[in-house]
Amino acid sequence: MPLLTITGFPKSGKTTIARQLEEYLKSKGKTVNLISDEDFDDKNTIYSVIAKEKSMREDLKSRVERCLSKDSITILDAANYIKGYRYELYCMSKSNFTTQCLVHSLISIDTCRKRNEQSSNKYTPEIFEQLINSYEYPNSTNRWDCPLISVAEGETPWEEVENALLKLPPPPPNMSTQSQPLSSTNFIHQLDRETKNIVKQILDNQKSHGGTLKIADGVNLNLVKPFSPMELRKHQREFMRSRYMMMNINSHKGSNYFRSYSLRHLIVYVGD
Repeated sequence: MPLLTITGFPKSGKTTIARQLEEYLKSKGKTVNLISDEDFDDKNTIYSVIAKEKSMREDLKSRVERCLSKDSITILDAANYIKGYRYELYCMSKSNFTTQCLVHSLISIDTCRKRNEQSSNKYTPEIFEQLINSYEYPNSTNRWDCPLISVAEGETPWEEVENALLKLPPPPPNMSTQSQPLSSTNFIHQLDRETKNIVKQILDNQKSHGGTLKIADGVNLNLVKPFSPMELRKHQREFMRSRYMMMNINSHKGSNYFRSYSLRHLIVYVGD
């Protein structure tokens, strides 16, 4: 199920938004996992030491990864002020074939500063200004920040957030990172056998018809030149390498691709 990421300045009301969204989604019958950086004590110390801040981010990301499932919505309540970190979260939800949404708490710096001064759990002025100056604003043109919903003080666009999470399709996964289906375990073996058979047909036709390859319906395919067994096997191996990642097609289609591939690379013209 989806990942809902909250971002914003320190003391911008991120935790309030996260809890309101948790309550709203639960009222719609959804199972919600709320993960928050409020679980960490003394964030002044954490943000003053790079290694400790990085450790906190990794811990939060690990919790998110453990919670992502088809049965629940995961909310991450934290600063999430680094766009590279938001990208990592996006990739995580993408690899889990689920949607994601970024909610930006849109509160002015002055308001956040006043809230911090009045808070019993305040940031030091140095850490507060450091977080403000380091904040990388979300941009809806970036795929990892999209869909982006900005929430001003007093606004409650929870239905819009729900629609973004549950009604939009998830981003398509990268083909290069996908595991090949187990049903195609024998694909390469079968395709290798069938393409070798096509090579044999070409060699047999060369012996009986010279440079003309006889195929069905009385069509003659005129080869560029006579090809030796070594040349045709090299041609077949190149094709096999080019099709290695196409594990989701069956061997029959693969052999048809090889025929087309051969026509493009070995044949000058088609005649009657």
